[in-house]
Amino acid sequence: MNKIAFILPLLLFSHLCSAQFWSMMEVKEIPYDYANPTHSRVMIRDSSLYTIRNGGLQIKNRVTLDNDYRWAEHYAMRTVLPDGKGNYFFLKDSSFIARYDTLLQSYQNINLGPLMNFYINDIGISPNGNIWATANNVLGIYDGTSWQLFPYSSNINNIKIISDTSAYVLGNEVLFFHQGLFTSMGILPSNFYYKDWDVDTLGTLWIEGEHEIHVIPNVLSIIFDSTDAPFGSDKLKQLVAGRNGHIWVSGSANKLYEYNGITWIVHALPIGYIYIDNFNLDSLSRPWVIAGNYYYSTSSFYNTKIYIYNGTSFTQTIDFLFNPYCNATALVDGAISNKYGIFYFDQQSTYPPFRILDYHGVPDYVNTANVNAFEANYPSNPNPPYATNQGIYGIAGLDTSLLPSQIINHVMYDGGSHYISTDSGLVIFDGTIYSYIDTSNAPLPSNKITFTIISHVNPYNKLYIGTDRGIAIYENTQWTVYDTSNIIINNFNVTGVLPGIPYYYDSTTYITTMGGGLIKLYPSGTYDILSTSTGTFQDDSLYYVKYAFLAKCGEFIFCGTKHHGIASWNGWSGNIEYANTSTGYSFDESCAASELFSFNYGSGILVGTNTGIYYAFPCSGIRENSPGITSLKWFIDRNNLFITPPPNMYGDVRLKIFDILGREIITTKENVSPNQKISIPVVELNAGIYLVKLKTNKEEYGVKFVKE
Repeated sequence: MNKIAFILPLLLFSHLCSAQFWSMMEVKEIPYDYANPTHSRVMIRDSSLYTIRNGGLQIKNRVTLDNDYRWAEHYAMRTVLPDGKGNYFFLKDSSFIARYDTLLQSYQNINLGPLMNFYINDIGISPNGNIWATANNVLGIYDGTSWQLFPYSSNINNIKIISDTSAYVLGNEVLFFHQGLFTSMGILPSNFYYKDWDVDTLGTLWIEGEHEIHVIPNVLSIIFDSTDAPFGSDKLKQLVAGRNGHIWVSGSANKLYEYNGITWIVHALPIGYIYIDNFNLDSLSRPWVIAGNYYYSTSSFYNTKIYIYNGTSFTQTIDFLFNPYCNATALVDGAISNKYGIFYFDQQSTYPPFRILDYHGVPDYVNTANVNAFEANYPSNPNPPYATNQGIYGIAGLDTSLLPSQIINHVMYDGGSHYISTDSGLVIFDGTIYSYIDTSNAPLPSNKITFTIISHVNPYNKLYIGTDRGIAIYENTQWTVYDTSNIIINNFNVTGVLPGIPYYYDSTTYITTMGGGLIKLYPSGTYDILSTSTGTFQDDSLYYVKYAFLAKCGEFIFCGTKHHGIASWNGWSGNIEYANTSTGYSFDESCAASELFSFNYGSGILVGTNTGIYYAFPCSGIRENSPGITSLKWFIDRNNLFITPPPNMYGDVRLKIFDILGREIITTKENVSPNQKISIPVVELNAGIYLVKLKTNKEEYGVKFVKE
């Protein structure tokens, strides 16, 4: 259906006839959709697809299936364009333009000069390599040395390069720019919701709105809408012109619409209930489509794939997962790292809990792909300091040249000081003074410090220093050392230490090792080992140790394992359970964990694995308003333990008492009246820590008590 939209000046045609259209460009760009932060620009080069996802550039090779990620500092990338020489330019956060050299694999920021204080809306690259940039009321062209500005009286937003001297510009009106002059081509209707545009091989401009398409140039603008195109109620999103003159359009549904110059053809993707995130055409004018399922609540895609059109149908699909949470090397509440960089992570956010902080591949952040640890207990997350094999970053005033080694294995903040574990000793930095602990002044098992933590226990604090050959504990000017001479273990390479927690009446120190299993070190100096050799663990390579006490179901020690996922040791029962592929999860490795966190319905551990981040809740059945451990009051005399059940617990109550090893010591059944105390004879029990469980048909409660 043809409708009169606006009349175009005849002056336009003399410019268009002499224009050298850049129709042979293999790589194209798709404009950014401001309404949807997950829709980004995308280009196809050779066998790879480049797309901006979550602010960074993701590259997928269809032959090797390799993924690569390149970042643009902490500013969101909005445009990626080729320069015709195998490199590309990008616009980031409307404030910077940069060029990426694919040969040198390095970034170069473009000097914006007179555009420095402008909000840049879009960029283009002409065939001669010049950069064109649009701002609110000005068009700038950069020839590699200087900028030339061309002001205009109304807003200039998007640009579509035609030749070295010509371009279409879109703002409040459609403009044609040629050799320094602007020609107005009319104003789009007020109810036209711009989405995308492109120029075909004849120089015709196609402008897409949410429900219609305008075509320029003609004396009359042709409009395609639901009356003469198969769009129906679909909301249009992207438009790409092919080398063969065909026009491809995507909508919100799982369909592409192809216009062959005569009629519209509908191409449905092979799987229903998926949504198109982005697409582009290859050198044969065949679409590559990025599509997947869609979360309306968070405006994000998952189960994403690339669908490739072979000329008749979409027959090939390639997984195109973008999951910055995979293969975590370090994790805190507020940040996660993997080989691609450092990402912000807010575990309790109601919005998509993700943004990029620092990026591998950018000169200022070259070491963010090698993060060993974030600083534990750092007081102002996010953006915590991070340790790498090339030094430590983010600690104000720290002179890294004063560190005995640039290989940093762990870093901890406590009492105003930073405890930096290096391959050549421990450094304590209070913001001014550097203190050093190594084998020259302390009885450490080794100078390679792998983990450090402080336990605040009255009257003296304890400093635990883990090494690759054992652990040293400093308390009240005294050192205690444990290595293979007094703990019989094959590999005493410490990866985590959990000191005793007196307020849980547990004075055991838990030590994870890389190859030796879990050590339970008691205050007396005796120990137990949980490992494959003792028949308790399935994996002896453990990455960390975390503690969670959950009132209704127990006391748990979490360990990340190298080959068997997450191991959870129940201190009440002595049982060890695993979360991995064999137990219904999608991961086998777990190498990072955050501190304990709490929600309304309980506490747990935030864990990083090879496939994502998981919340470890051993007591997933806890209700929000269930009474906790504070509801169970107890006291003990020489002969009896007295427990006050919660007010709603009465009638038949089963009672069990377990020792610290999880062995059942006493079992009894009581008939309890409301507000009645339960009395249990304990005169026969030895001194130690015990657990009491009270259970009815509907409720279960637990509490520890200590008999001295």
